[in-house]
Amino acid sequence: MGAVKFSPTYKAAVQTVELWKRRLAHRNGDDYNVQKILVLQNKLDMPYDASLSIDDIKRKLHEARVERRRCKSIDESLSIEFRSQLADAMEAAGTVKAAAHLRNMNRIEAIRTLFRNIRYMEGKMRAGASAQVTITNTDGSLSELTSKDDVEKAIIESNERKYHQTEGGSQLLEPFSRDIGTFGDGPIVTDILDGTYIPPPSSTNATISFLQACKRPDKFISTTPKTAPFRYLNEVRTWRQCKETTTSANQHIGHYKAVMKHPSLSWLFFQCAEIPTISGYSPTRHRSCIDLMIMKTDTWHARLGI
Repeated sequence: MGAVKFSPTYKAAVQTVELWKRRLAHRNGDDYNVQKILVLQNKLDMPYDASLSIDDIKRKLHEARVERRRCKSIDESLSIEFRSQLADAMEAAGTVKAAAHLRNMNRIEAIRTLFRNIRYMEGKMRAGASAQVTITNTDGSLSELTSKDDVEKAIIESNERKYHQTEGGSQLLEPFSRDIGTFGDGPIVTDILDGTYIPPPSSTNATISFLQACKRPDKFISTTPKTAPFRYLNEVRTWRQCKETTTSANQHIGHYKAVMKHPSLSWLFFQCAEIPTISGYSPTRHRSCIDLMIMKTDTWHARLGI
């Protein structure tokens, strides 16, 4: 949110604008991520209304922008109100006094603002390091960690749990490996998407929950298949809009952006990217990466920024 003070009210206003922008683009036939629209609707508890016309969506978008502008103008008071409510809730839970918790949150917010301004002046707004994390304790309470050692330990433990959470899952064994298939094209996939599949008695609770979550939404929004020229132009436009970075914390995509400025190379790149979509097969070459340095010249290669 940049220099705007955080509050759930302002965050909801920003997400509402994003939702109506995506709804308008989708209604106009643009290739927008429909899943993102569904996620925003669930976060904002805003059911999908298919009867809205383009004019209605534009009006909703205008109202959302007005509300976002209003929240931005009073961001300081909204943030203080949120922190005060959070401090009262922490005191009611018996973890810490409200005044002490409020002072701590105000101190952390001041530090965030200070370092955000420093990063802005130094042109380092896309830093990849984590300054703080929030963890859930065994008693259900939340703790915010800010020291380097505590943050690193919490991130390591979280990654260990995340990357080992599928070990021992019954969906990797028979009969699921046969019925679902290695690439999700087995005979029971349609039943799982329809929500009519009944798992075998040997299924674990985690597997049952996973299969239930795979059910296709009742109000599934489908899009009309796009033509190859439309997909090509959309991919070129998307890559050109991506922000380039040279830091080690993010992937360097300068060569992809340069390719999109060359008609023949961009068309070749698009055709290679279409192989998995058309055939369902992922070439081995797509699963590996080569790091290289490209000499800067007076041609379009010079724009790579490496």
